[in-house]
Amino acid sequence: DFVEREVIDFARRNPGVVIYVNSRPCCVPRVVAEYLNGAVREESIHCKSVEEISTLVQKLADQSGLDVIRIRKPFHTDNPSIQGQWHPFTNKPTTFSGLRPREVQDPAPAQDTVLRLSAVAPQILLPGWPDPLEDKLSFDPAGRRET
Repeated sequence: DFVEREVIDFARRNPGVVIYVNSRPCCVPRVVAEYLNGAVREESIHCKSVEEISTLVQKLADQSGLDVIRIRKPFHTDNPSIQGQWHPFTNKPTTFSGLRPREVQDPAPAQDTVLRLSAVAPQILLPGWPDPLEDKLSFDPAGRRET
């Protein structure tokens, strides 16, 4: 069925593939793929449907004839670098010398900004705790309260 229905369509879709159909009596049906590098692959198509044969023939046409091997990495070099791979930021400076968005709006130093924020921050008084503004407490350098 594959020879009657699909071979002509396959040949039109793949003009770089040469197809020979040989009928041999008393033999198991098979597909033989011969590649330009000299590799030959034979696949039996006994008891397979038309769709299975179509996918098998397309797979053989897409392959190069080399053995299928696992590729561990997408890159290879004979002289590996001990410094790692190159990327666009390899030779760029690591510090940012430009102004950050907050500094563009308010060029005051960051310390002044923090002090201004802390001076404006509301104070919450808890019951039973002394008011820091009314009760002038003093401490010695060791951290003990002076009375």
